[in-house]
Formats: sequence, C-alpha cells, structure tokens
Amino acid sequence: MIQISWPSRWVARWLLSKKPVCYRNSMRRALLPLLVVPGCLYIGGINHAPEGEVQVESTSVMQGDWVLINANVSDPDGDELMYEWRVIVTPMFGTPHVETLDQQASSGVAIQPAGEGLSRIRLQAVERGSYEVELKVLDERHAFRELTATFDVGNQPPSISLLLDLEPPYKVTDRFPDTGFADDKVRNPAHAHYLLRLKEGASTDHEQDLSCDNERAAIKYELLQPAQALFDYLEPTKCTTGELLGRLRFRLDPTQVKAPSTVKIRVSVDDGYGGSDQQTVTLDVVPNRPACIVGGINGDGTSPPVPATSGAGLKVPVVASEGLRFEVIWPDDDVNEGNRYRWLVRDQGATGFEAVEQDVSGGRFQMPPWFRMPGQEIDLRVVISDQVGQGLPGCSDDTVLCQDAAADLPSDCYQWVTWRVTFL
Repeated sequence: MIQISWPSRWVARWLLSKKPVCYRNSMRRALLPLLVVPGCLYIGGINHAPEGEVQVESTSVMQGDWVLINANVSDPDGDELMYEWRVIVTPMFGTPHVETLDQQASSGVAIQPAGEGLSRIRLQAVERGSYEVELKVLDERHAFRELTATFDVGNQPPSISLLLDLEPPYKVTDRFPDTGFADDKVRNPAHAHYLLRLKEGASTDHEQDLSCDNERAAIKYELLQPAQALFDYLEPTKCTTGELLGRLRFRLDPTQVKAPSTVKIRVSVDDGYGGSDQQTVTLDVVPNRPACIVGGINGDGTSPPVPATSGAGLKVPVVASEGLRFEVIWPDDDVNEGNRYRWLVRDQGATGFEAVEQDVSGGRFQMPPWFRMPGQEIDLRVVISDQVGQGLPGCSDDTVLCQDAAADLPSDCYQWVTWRVTFL
C-alpha cells in the first residue's frame, strides 16, 4: 500500500470522495506524481493490471489440426476484462503474416471464438511453421497486460500407396482375359518388365512434399525377396516433373525362374520435413509359358482353321504348280518381345523334319510353285518360340497339334501345328 501524507485531513477526505479514475490530468499528476506500472494509480488506490497466462492445450500440433487456446487470466481488482487476440504466423514456406479474429482460413490461419468473453479461441493451423499467439487483456479502467504463447506446427506424415504395373513400353495385351489360368487367377509373368511407382494422391500431406521437384524428399527401395541374382535388372530411375518420387523398374531373368516365386520390395519415403512412411509390395510370379499358336486362317483360300481337339482335318490339297500360303495367328506371348517361327517339312517315310525357313518374324509361309511334284505328300509344320521358354515336354514328332497341359495354355493354343499336304 502506498502511503500518502497530506497537509490537512480535509484535502484527503475530498480526494477520497471522488470516483476512481486512472489519472491522466496534468494537474492531478502534479498532485500525485507517482506512476505504477502495469497498473494505474487512482485516487484512493491502484488499479492493478490483469494477471495470468495463455495456454496451448495441444502438445503436438500437425498441419490442419484445430488447437484450443485458453486465457487463464484474472483481475486483482475484480474488474471485467476484454480480450484482443492476434496470431503471428511464420510459415515454413512464404513470409510471416498476422491474423486476427476477422481473418479467413485461406489467409493462413482460422481463428474462432470458443469461450465466453473471447477468453478461449480455436485456431486452425493451416500452414506448417511457427505460431505466436498474442493476447492483450484490458480491464474496464484501461489497465492491460500482454501475454504470449508459441507453438510449432509440424508435418503430417505421408501415407503412401504403391502402383505396380507392366512397364508401358512392354505392356502386353493378351487375347485371353486371365492370361491363361484355368481358374481365373491373375498370372504375373516373371520375365515381364515391371514398373513400381508412387500412386497419385498417395500422401495425406500436401503432394508437393513427395513430388519429383522436392529436393528434400527421398525414396528408398529394399529387395526383401527373392535373391537379386534372379533378376535380369533391378534399377531405380529418376522421376520427371509432374510426377511423384522416383520409380523402380525390374525384370526377373526368365532363364533363372523355374518355379512360381514371390517378389517383395519395401519402399520407404522421407518427405524432408520430418514425415516418413513405408509400404511393401508383393508380386507373385510364375515361369514363362511357351509361345502359343491359336490357329490358321482360311478367309482367302489359305490354310484351314486348326481344330481344337484333333488333327484329323489338317489335310490340305495343293496344286503343285501354284503353291499356297499358310498362315497362323497367335495371342500375345508372356514375353512379347518378338516371337520367332520355324517352318519345317518332312517327306513321307523320312525320319525327321528339315527346316525350310528359320527364325522368321511372321507366321506365314508362301509355298512356292513346284515345291513338290504332283502325287507327293508332305508334313508341313510351323513352330513358334519366344526365344526364352523351353520347348514343351512330351510332344513327339508325330503329334499334329503339340500342346502340354502342364504349360498352362488356353485349350486352343499350341506350340506347333502340322498340316498333311497333298500335291495335285
């Protein structure tokens, strides 16, 4: 308590009878020169400034979170209080800016009243960075106190999704929707070229954090199985502008994969701002199927269609002086990198086939005139190969339509087709 001594008691009683106000009159300042901060000296006493603190309820704030901020303030004199809030945002990207209760969320922060008399607010942390909350508390006689609290808004960890597809330049378009499995299971050829990448919209954070242009972000690939020796190649490649982080291309070595296998690759990302995630992709693969001939074409007088169950109808009369074109069609092979054909001929009574054309890219054979004399018969055979798969076991030279059920081929696909040609 400040003691004031006056020359006479009547002066003191006169002053005490006046309404307490904060002295700003120069004449009264002359009488009462003593100033007390942060309160105001009044006639009859001191108006104390409010006391208290600002508290942020959340201990860990992530981008997009709503934060409740309390003003735990009281006034020693019991005065009513008024509150003036503002927030200074120093974003991770961009320039600092100040927001008040009348600002919109698009400006970087949304502030909403959350308590009686504006003593509590809700604040949405729209941007990552540092936040300083400033509160000015005033009592009804204009004494005030300024309180502050700070907190950081962190990074929402990314949540990645992976997309695994056949490498577009090598993408196959199989004529059979399940690519050959009789029970409609998906078949993943071990020797196909695959591309693994992050899926668009994969991150719960802003996508630019995982964009190709973000030099802080990083991606890591770990081969969990099988051994890398089974791969023809396994190589990360750089992404391009407009994409998410890098890509991984791989292909198993078709000469090494002899049985169904499982590929497991773990992908880890770090967005460079404290957020990270990892996912594992699993791919079940099977060895290569042999290339497959579907049948013949007879739309223009060429070879007849191949029966699905028997070779009994594969007898073709040919005028010896004219010749004939033989042609077959096929579905896309597993490897799909250029099927090759061999055309073979076997005369009646011969022990084996002899090559007429070898390593040709088209499934056509134009029989030249006088290929054989009238009255002769031959066996004409076309064999398809993808240059990777091994020949089918169990197919003898006398087989007209060579198909092995173990090869998991559609029922009308054959590794070779043979015609009995009669020359007229």
